Amino acid sequence: TLSRSGYITLRVRDDYYEGPELRFIKTEEPMPVGNHVSYWDGRDESGNLLAYGDYLIALWAYTFEDNAILIKGGRPIIENFGITNVRVRPDGSNPYIIGTDYEQANIYFTVSQDANVTINIYNSSAVRAKTLLSDSFLSQGVVHNITWDGLDDSNSRLCEGGYRAVVQARVGQNYSEPVILQIDLDF
Repeated sequence: TLSRSGYITLRVRDDYYEGPELRFIKTEEPMPVGNHVSYWDGRDESGNLLAYGDYLIALWAYTFEDNAILIKGGRPIIENFGITNVRVRPDGSNPYIIGTDYEQANIYFTVSQDANVTINIYNSSAVRAKTLLSDSFLSQGVVHNITWDGLDDSNSRLCEGGYRAVVQARVGQNYSEPVILQIDLDF
């Protein structure tokens, strides 16, 4: 909760004083007064799932000067994002793999303002395999849930392996920073 508008920096680290910063969640992002929620999906900056353990969430807040004005608008921001069911087995056919199986991945997020959103799925060679949304208008203030069933644009099952969902919003000529989420297909 912020009692004054300011800049927020939020990072995940191994240790408070030593070691690398594993994930940058927010870096000097202007935030208004009020309650705010941020999510971390347990992955590092490269999208790799970190080992089970204890991690430090470091938060820095710097208040604006008393005469500062926080202007909203401009570049949209993808917020409150994440993915459930990061391990997808579209046909649920392999009973020998221990773990929870899902038939689809659920990508969820909000946008800071009404925006056109594109979501593409890329394989490990950075080749686009599926477009889930293409410049689709989405409203702010709503949690958007988009599902992917492991199929490509021609509705063929994709090969087993790691894929990345890239979410980006646009308002006019202003683009958000892309959000990258990892999805594993396993048959």
